[in-house]
Amino acid sequence: MPTYKNIPGVDITLLDGQLSTSTQVSGTRLLIIGDVPTGVSTPDEPVLVRTVADLRAGFGDFSVNGVDNQLAIEWQAAMDESKANVYLLALKGATPKQKFLNLYNQLNGYMIDLQFDHVVLTGLYADELTDKLTVTDFTQPDDKTDFPSLPGIVAIEKEVSEGKTTTEYVGSPGHLIASYAERQSLSSNETIGYIGVKPPTAFGTRDIATYVSALVEQKNEFSKFLQVIVGPQHGVMVETSLKAKWALGPAVYAAQVSQLPITTAPTNQKIKSVSTLRWMFSQRQIDSLIGNKYVVFTIKNGNVIVVDAVTTSPDIKIGEETKKSDYSRLSTLRAINSLVKEIRELGESYIGITTGFPTYSSLKAGIKSVIDNSINIGAISDATFALTVGEQFDSIVIKLTVQPTFELRNIAVTIGLSDPTNFTSE
Repeated sequence: MPTYKNIPGVDITLLDGQLSTSTQVSGTRLLIIGDVPTGVSTPDEPVLVRTVADLRAGFGDFSVNGVDNQLAIEWQAAMDESKANVYLLALKGATPKQKFLNLYNQLNGYMIDLQFDHVVLTGLYADELTDKLTVTDFTQPDDKTDFPSLPGIVAIEKEVSEGKTTTEYVGSPGHLIASYAERQSLSSNETIGYIGVKPPTAFGTRDIATYVSALVEQKNEFSKFLQVIVGPQHGVMVETSLKAKWALGPAVYAAQVSQLPITTAPTNQKIKSVSTLRWMFSQRQIDSLIGNKYVVFTIKNGNVIVVDAVTTSPDIKIGEETKKSDYSRLSTLRAINSLVKEIRELGESYIGITTGFPTYSSLKAGIKSVIDNSINIGAISDATFALTVGEQFDSIVIKLTVQPTFELRNIAVTIGLSDPTNFTSE
């Protein structure tokens, strides 16, 4: 992740692999990026859309010349679920490769200086790669120099003849949005990324079984800062139709997350604005999808709920053993993000102040207050920290160790039967 060499500020590093589970431990800004129908003229940068009139003026109606406007539908889904400030950005391009390059240039250009709490990508998919990319596809000199070591670019081995392969570089939308969320989180503002998968083209029992099998075989590991939502697609009512339109899922899920307290995980939470799913996964399919780090919706007691809020944080390999990431649950990331945000704001208030014992003591007291507050609201269980003054006395290093809280995931119930002699009546 890039750091700014000359701007004073607070840099954050999140360590992973430190957590061992103890038996004793029991105005948001949301950006949606997506497709609009051909012929709709859209702004070249994110725009805050508060009303349907704003939507129509900047991104077209819910249907344009008989074609559903997917970005508009996703906006409505988010607005129905959340009170967040929802921004829209339309992808430009006719092919996944063109859209990827357009988004790459924006995320790594002017959007570095913008701040969003939640970033949703709906026009490209986590399980989709672009066609081959070469250095000539990039216009900026730095990108040409650094290719192929660029955000969102991955290498694949392609067979050219029997027994011979060649390396090609392609664009991965999942890696691209994950790298943006991670860079923003560590440099300026805590950001969570969301992306969907390509929906099925048929919805019979066998079709969905084949669809799930393909998703489970995918390597779905990107970053602690990214979640991949598999859905199912859900119904959204819009002004121009008496029938529900189908939304992918990431936008309404991000909107739900944006409204939850830090101490509440999305796991098992009702998506209040959704009542219809386009298809249903079986329990076995849900279990397999969650095992491969997908966020899944289902219907329970008549309500559409999130089954499990898993991130795509890669597993950690230690020798021959594999350990789950400390950030495999969104609840952990949100709690740490909240703590990081408060410490960042506290630290920035000290930038420019002369160093010395009074500053050191005041900062130490401030950090303790932030930690105590996080413990009191239930965001974390405990934390310890140490401050070290830099060699030139112009910097302070804060080393923080956090014991997170753990979301309740299972309740085991054992039931036995007895004859009446073991019961007494009063």
